[in-house]
Amino acid sequence: MQQVSIHANQLVGRENFQSVRAPCSGVHWQRPPEGWHKLNTDGAVCVDSGMASCGGVLRTDAGGWVIGFSKRLGICTVLEAELWVVFEGLLSAWSVGVPRLILEVDSLDAVRLIQQGQAGCRSLSLVNHILELLSRIWEQRYNNGVGGGAD
Repeated sequence: MQQVSIHANQLVGRENFQSVRAPCSGVHWQRPPEGWHKLNTDGAVCVDSGMASCGGVLRTDAGGWVIGFSKRLGICTVLEAELWVVFEGLLSAWSVGVPRLILEVDSLDAVRLIQQGQAGCRSLSLVNHILELLSRIWEQRYNNGVGGGAD
């Protein structure tokens, strides 16, 4: 059975972007437990244009690179960008057959919406797609505490 654990990182904005990101000083990638993979993700929205993008990188427990992805999203909210990156990240991990995954998401709000299985009417369909993907064969474990460990 596959397992997924979703963690939320600290929320800190970036200049000209409505993004949630851990501060750079003193923050480094932390290894997942043996036998697990870690997917670090980020979504961002340009304040001036409203254009959004997202991306992530999947690594082994030894830090080896497995797969990376990025995607232009068009115009959307920061929360929608964070939900998109969760969906795309899970889809990427699923496509390479990752059995145990720790997904680090920058948005505590996105993690809460996924845990609660609901969102605003614009994001509800995306949350439903995430929940469907999680329900396939992964055993879910959530950690909604705020912590470090971002790239």
